Amino acid sequence: MALPMVYDGPGRYVQGPGELSRQGRYLSWLGCAAYVLFDQGTEDRLCRQIVDGFLDENLSEPFFKIYDGPCTEEAVVKMAKEA
Repeated sequence: MALPMVYDGPGRYVQGPGELSRQGRYLSWLGCAAYVLFDQGTEDRLCRQIVDGFLDENLSEPFFKIYDGPCTEEAVVKMAKEA
């Protein structure tokens, strides 16, 4: 059985089989809602796993946003305001 790998720093990086469905556990200390960014096509594969992970921790279902634009400071500021 593979164990999850957790890297700590300014943020967190968690990697391992099935860890995406357990994001609620890692993020619950931040609050009760989440704003999740996806690129086009990814949301179909991952959305259900993330929602299940949040509901398992009694958190609100996350808000999902599709973004396929460039990673710029302006885009980050705009999305932060939306969140």
